[in-house]
Amino acid sequence: FELGWKLGCIPEADLRQTKDGVIVSFHDNDFARIVPTAPDDLKKKGVADLTFAEVTQLDIGSFRDKKFAGQRVISLAEMVKLLQADRRRSLYIDIKKVDFRRLAAETIGVHPQLILASTKYEEITLWRQVAPKSRTLHWMGGQPEQLAKRLDALRAVNFAGIDQLQIHVNTSPAGVFSPSEEFLRQAGNDLRSYGILFQTLAWGQKDPKTFHRLLDLG
Repeated sequence: FELGWKLGCIPEADLRQTKDGVIVSFHDNDFARIVPTAPDDLKKKGVADLTFAEVTQLDIGSFRDKKFAGQRVISLAEMVKLLQADRRRSLYIDIKKVDFRRLAAETIGVHPQLILASTKYEEITLWRQVAPKSRTLHWMGGQPEQLAKRLDALRAVNFAGIDQLQIHVNTSPAGVFSPSEEFLRQAGNDLRSYGILFQTLAWGQKDPKTFHRLLDLG
């Protein structure tokens, strides 16, 4: 998070709840990838199977590099303090398994700095009900026909409750986008007419040229 903010970016927290009810940031369903040196029985477990005290004993940095050894899972309360320390900071939140109403209550002082990210429009609608001062990101992937239907359904309700929308873009070996460049250009123009920030995610891509092409499409 600190590195993301230092770079002027908005990092993302994947939120889960520990066995004793503490909301924390952790992405995976289990510990197998993040704590590869753990005993086999622990690798099969997840955040919901351990108490907060037990979760914070795990080294979640070493799997990346030894220079990150000692990194620990942090609680939602700690995230809120980091946001309160600098009101310019924002945080995307991806809800893995947390009660929305409780989340809203525990973050009430930083709602304007939070952006709920979800593939499910019903989750976005619920979040805006319990945290109306917060923002939202609706992301979506799939075939062009599916994306067109989803956009049509959202257009029918004037994209209510959506501040940002992100389309996942696949690229063929020949460099052809799916959905197409024309689809993305039209979607961007349409979304901007509703005041929505349009994003694309180049799925599985690291070539800067791909990102330049997407930027040129708006």
